[in-house]
Amino acid sequence: MGRLGSGPPPDIELPARLDVEPRTADMAQITTWAKGASQSGTRSVRIQGNDPLEIYRSFAGITDIHADVRGPVTHTPGRQAPGGPAGRVIV
Repeated sequence: MGRLGSGPPPDIELPARLDVEPRTADMAQITTWAKGASQSGTRSVRIQGNDPLEIYRSFAGITDIHADVRGPVTHTPGRQAPGGPAGRVIV
């Protein structure tokens, strides 16, 4: 654990974007309760901004919401999306 602080922070292109795809439309609506999350489609939600830590906090809020309502979430590796790189999460 001591080595974690010795490396440089990750290089994240800003503004950063994280797309979340809940399994159902109603879960997508619930996901927008997290700060910074907005519905971008029937079953898709986007978190976007210039502060990667705030994006992470919003994602953590989404996972908490889904864990309370439905159960654990699954993560898939980031994908190239129209308009630039994005992470993709299925909840």
